[in-house]
Amino acid sequence: MGMPPGQAHANKLYSFKDEHVISLFKLLQKSNKLKLSEIRHPEEVEKTDDPSYCLYHRMLGHPTKNCYIFKVILQALIDVEVLKLRPEKKKVTANMTATSPIQFG
Repeated sequence: MGMPPGQAHANKLYSFKDEHVISLFKLLQKSNKLKLSEIRHPEEVEKTDDPSYCLYHRMLGHPTKNCYIFKVILQALIDVEVLKLRPEKKKVTANMTATSPIQFG
C-alpha cells in the first residue's frame, strides 16, 4: 500500500532547513521572483501573526515552514541555481538574472 497523503512530502529531504523557509520566501518576494498562489480565503490574508499562517498561500492551515508546495518550489529554484545556498556563510543569494517572476503550476 502507498503512504498516507502528505507523508511522502514530510519525509522529503531539501537542500535547506525549515527555519530558512520564511527568509527564503521574503528574499524571493522582495526581488519579485515569486508569484504567489491564488487567494482562496480573503478573510485570512491579514492574519499573518497566526502560527498556522502560510505566507505563500496567504491563509491559515499550516505554517510557511511546513508548506510542502512552497518547499518544492524552493528546491526547484535551488536545483536550477536561481537560488544559491552558501553553507559556509549560512546565507542564501538569489540569482537576479531572471527577468520575470517565476510561476509554477
